[in-house]
Formats: sequence, structure tokens, C-alpha cells
Amino acid sequence: MDREYLFINGEIITVNEKDQVAEAVAVCGNKITAVGSNESILKLKDDHSEIIDLKGKTLLPGFIDSHLHISVYGTNCLSISCQNEKIKSIRELLQEIQMKADQTPKGQWIRAWGYNESLISDKRFPTKEELDDITSEHPIMISRICGHISLVNSYALKVANIDRNTPDPQGGIIDKTAAGELSGLLLENAHMKMFNIAAFSEEELSKAHIVASEHFAEKGITSIHDATGYGLDNLRVLQADSKRGLIKQRVYAMVGALNNAQDIVKHIVKAGIFTGLGDERFRIGPVKLFLDGSSSGPTIWTREPYTSDPNNYGVHYFSQEEVDELLIHAHEIGWL
Repeated sequence: MDREYLFINGEIITVNEKDQVAEAVAVCGNKITAVGSNESILKLKDDHSEIIDLKGKTLLPGFIDSHLHISVYGTNCLSISCQNEKIKSIRELLQEIQMKADQTPKGQWIRAWGYNESLISDKRFPTKEELDDITSEHPIMISRICGHISLVNSYALKVANIDRNTPDPQGGIIDKTAAGELSGLLLENAHMKMFNIAAFSEEELSKAHIVASEHFAEKGITSIHDATGYGLDNLRVLQADSKRGLIKQRVYAMVGALNNAQDIVKHIVKAGIFTGLGDERFRIGPVKLFLDGSSSGPTIWTREPYTSDPNNYGVHYFSQEEVDELLIHAHEIGWL
């Protein structure tokens, strides 16, 4: 029999239809069984009850985060954080990357995340050559804070089979210098494809899910709407880790990917499942596509050109016809 917890002497924020505030609540298993006065809740006490005196503290329902990427958040925690207060310049970032490279077996990825050139004293991205000077034996990827742009070294470009003659992917830009040489900067779908190549192992993903779940629980987040990660394999690991109890939160999983989302949406729709499949711990949500870039990149698609660049309208991933083909059919068979 589940243990019952009786919380008394508190400010219980119910968030019910009347937005009532009570002083006590009873919880059994994963259900709230009663809300009311101290007197009414204490009447429920039996041999399986534990009384918790809140001593005037406020008790809130669990928070639902309506848009996050648990796998990306967790793997970021396993990578170099450019948000670290110690990193205020490119030189300090390169030092962190050097230390990570010295501790990492040859051929394995060195990843950094959260880079924001506007907050770095140099006010620019590192150059590909600066990364190449650190190591020629590790692929390096620095992801911008928006999650839509990255800088990589020559080793990473070689791994991805990208050279100066490689065409831009649809919805992406492989940046080049004025002389036509690769700068190492990848925008939108070019970044997403590299992001997919720099994929994490299943073991790393599970470790990332544990770390992320603990962080969310500390903040009172009990349910998440996961806005996709690294593809179908990632979705499978996410579901498995939820079933294994490694993820504490209820998961409502959007179906798509940071790279090649259209093929994944087609595949999953063809499989015959649709929104709502699952249970109270893990449930399939809507399908998802990126239609354009990010506002802070800035790569968001605009009707008028950017004031900073009259030739820049942002990055557009799909035509209206492509969106209709993917999403109208999915909606007709039960997807949200």
C-alpha cells in the first residue's frame, strides 16, 4: 500500500478553477487525495500516514515546462559551458578547450555550448584556425547559445566531408571567407547536420537524462514537453530511460529532430502511430518541424531584410507546399 503524506500548517496553492488556497493537503502515491483545513486532513490519518508540518511554508503543484530539450540540456551539462563565469574572452575559452582535449582520447569530440559573441570581450567567434592550433586530433564543435549556429575546426569539417566545394544544404549556410575558404562557421541546417554527426552515445544520453532530470526536479519541474533532440534513436533512449525510472518527470515527447526532421516525421507518420500513444509517464505528443532560424542568430526568416544587412532575410527551411505535404496528412490521421 502506498504511503500517505499529510501536509499541514501551510499555504497550499491549489490552482483549481477557483484558484483556492488551503492550509493542508493529502497525497497518496502520485495522487492528491484531499485538500482542506488542518482538521479535515488530519482526520485521514492512519497507520500508513506521515504528517509533514510545513510551518507556514508555501506548497505548489509541480511545474510543467512546456518547451525544453532534456537530451540537449543534459548533454550540455557534460560539455564545456561557455556560460561559465571564468570564460570572458576567446583566450579563456580556448584554454578550457585545450584542457578538455588533453583529457580526451584522440578522435573523440570536444564540445562547447552556450557561446554568445556579444558577451565575450572579443565580440566575435573564434576562428577555425584558432581551434586548429589547439588540436589536430579531435573534432571540436562550439554551439552558439541559440542552438542554431556553431563553429567547428578542420578535423570536424573533414569528419563531415565538408570542403570549399560543398554546397549549402537546404535551409542552411556553410560560411566561407572572402577568398572562398571555409570559415568553420555553420548556420541552421548546416549546423544541425554537424550536430547530428557529433552525436552522443546511448550511454552518454542516459547519463545526460539523469543529470537533466535531477536539475529539473530541484526546480520543482514534474512534467516536461520535450521539443525533440537528436532523432529517432534519441527518442527511443528517452522512452527507455523514462520506463527505467532514470527520468523523474512525466514526459510528453514531440516527434522530430534537430536535423532532417522531415524524414523522421514521414517515417513516424508512416508507422501508423499518432499523438497520445503511451501512458502517464511517457506519452507521444505532436510532430514538429523547424520552419526558420533563431531571432538572436540572427537567422529568423523575415519578410523585410535585416536593417543590419539589406541582403539578409534569414534562413527559410521549407516551402509552404512542403509543410502542407508533411503536416496536413499527419493531422488528418491523428497527429497534433
